[in-house]
Amino acid sequence: MQRLVFLLSATLLLLAATAAWGFTPDEDELSGRMAKEYGTLSSWSVDVSFPGHPGVMATIWQNGSQWRQEWTVPGQKGKAVSVGYAGQAVASCPESFPLPLTLLWNMPSPLKAWKQLGIDSSMSGFGFHGDSPSFILGSETGDDDRPQVWLNNEDMSLLRIRVAVPAGNIEFLYSEYTMLGGFMVPEAGTVLLPDGNALDYSMKWSRLNKAADPALYDAQTVRQNAAPEGCLQPPDPFGTLARQFSTLPSLRD
Repeated sequence: MQRLVFLLSATLLLLAATAAWGFTPDEDELSGRMAKEYGTLSSWSVDVSFPGHPGVMATIWQNGSQWRQEWTVPGQKGKAVSVGYAGQAVASCPESFPLPLTLLWNMPSPLKAWKQLGIDSSMSGFGFHGDSPSFILGSETGDDDRPQVWLNNEDMSLLRIRVAVPAGNIEFLYSEYTMLGGFMVPEAGTVLLPDGNALDYSMKWSRLNKAADPALYDAQTVRQNAAPEGCLQPPDPFGTLARQFSTLPSLRD
C-alpha cells in the first residue's frame, strides 16, 4: 500500500512538472527560466575539499568564463596555480592541470556550453533525480545512455550532467543545495569517471558576485610567479582529474 501511494505521488509530481512547463520547453523558455534563477550570479569563490584525500584543497574563483584555481597540500610549500578561460587553461604551474570542478555548474551561456559538450537540445523529458522532479535535456524520459543534463524543475539548479568521452562517460553530480546570497548553490559534488571510480568532494562558497577582480585571472602574473625550483605537484585526485578532464570535448565561450 505504501509503495502504491509513493508511486501515485511520484506520478502526480511528474505530471505537475510537465504542466508547469506547458509540455517540454523550447530553448528560449529554458534560457529564460535559467536566467531568472541564476542570470545575476556572475562571479564567486569556492573552497573544494576531498573526503578521500584529507588535506588536499582546491580554491576556485570564477568570473563569467574566466577562472582561477589554487591547489594546496598540507606540509608542502607553495601552491599549484592555473588561470583559464572556458575550457582552456591559459597559464598553469605545473603545466598539466585539471579544469575546475565547478566550471560546468554555471556557465554564462549554459545552453551553448552544453551543446559544445554533445548535449542534443532537441531531445528532452522529465524524470526524478533522487526525490527531485527534474527536467532532462539531451534525452527522452527513460533514456539513460545519451549525454544529458538534469535540472531541478523548481529552481533550475543543475543536478547532473553526463558528457561522452573516448573511454565512456564522465558525469558531474551536484547535490546538497542550500540558499546563499539569493542563489541555490551545491555543497557536495561527485565525479563519476569512465573506469567506474567516483570522486566525492565538498564545497564551501563565498564572495558571490565579489570575485571579478581582473588581477585574479591575470596569466602573466601566474607565469612571473612560477617558482624557480619547480611547481607544487599535488597528489591525487589532481593527476587523475587532469588526465580525465583532458578528454572532455572542447568548451569555448
